[in-house]
Amino acid sequence: MDFHPAKPTHPEAHSEASTTMPPQDATMAEPSAETTVDSADVAAAADGASLEAVNNSETTDWEQKYRELYEQYLRLAADFDNFRKRRLQEMEHARKYGGENTILELLPFLDNLERARASLSEGSDAKVLYQSFGLVQQQLMDALSSIGLQRVSAKGQPFNPTEHEAIAQFESADWPDQTVMEEQQGGYRLHDRLIRPARVVVSVAPTSAANPAEPGAATDENPFRQATSGGSSVDTSSPAGR
Repeated sequence: MDFHPAKPTHPEAHSEASTTMPPQDATMAEPSAETTVDSADVAAAADGASLEAVNNSETTDWEQKYRELYEQYLRLAADFDNFRKRRLQEMEHARKYGGENTILELLPFLDNLERARASLSEGSDAKVLYQSFGLVQQQLMDALSSIGLQRVSAKGQPFNPTEHEAIAQFESADWPDQTVMEEQQGGYRLHDRLIRPARVVVSVAPTSAANPAEPGAATDENPFRQATSGGSSVDTSSPAGR
């Protein structure tokens, strides 16, 4: 059996091997730095993606709210247009048929008027005709009263400018001053609204000049007015009397 002795290791080779190890350690440390830089980039990218997702979410919320508000606007516009059309129809209906209840109240009066006309003739008694006319008139007033029409009191009442319209004034000692002597046309009130004033004649207290014997009667104190022989007077204030 042959025995071969081990060859001694050269010291320079060992030193070369030992000196080549640190660069290997340096190359191992470099990937660690690169890994740190990549992590920061990844974190920044993740933050950007998160911010973009938030922005997209907010945009989606605003678009949803806009769509909801726009739909509400369309519904309100449609409802208002329907309300306007319905209101116009109601106004037209009220204009055409608003007097229906009033006409229904007046129809019985019209029926009785037709019956009275059919029962009367040229030879009818005047007293019967007068009574029939009074009944028809009363029925008409009852029908109008049922819908709120009221006659304004006038004759014998103190003159009231809010209810009476004076068309003439007469001096009278039989009536108090500013009293309605005569009613020329009746006044009427619908519920609490005056729709036509009564046209009346109002009394005025007699003036003192109309009764010279009354104490304190007014006299003509013009010293230049003198009676002539013909009973006329001459007024010196006019050019003819000067």
